[in-house]
Amino acid sequence: MAVQRRNTRQRKLVLDAVRQSYNHPTADEIYNVVRAQDDKISRGTVYRNLNLLADAG
Repeated sequence: MAVQRRNTRQRKLVLDAVRQSYNHPTADEIYNVVRAQDDKISRGTVYRNLNLLADAG
C-alpha cells in the first residue's frame, strides 16, 4: 500500500522548478531556483522532495 503524502508548498516549488528546467539540473541548481522564491527553504528539504518526487515517478 502506497503512503499518501501531503502536497506541501515547498514540494510544489521544487516540482515547478524541475518542470521549468530545459536541461537536467542538479539538486543545487534546483535549490538556488527555489531559494530565490522562498529564502527559508533548506537544502535538505529540496533533496528530500526531489527524492520523493523521483520515487513517485
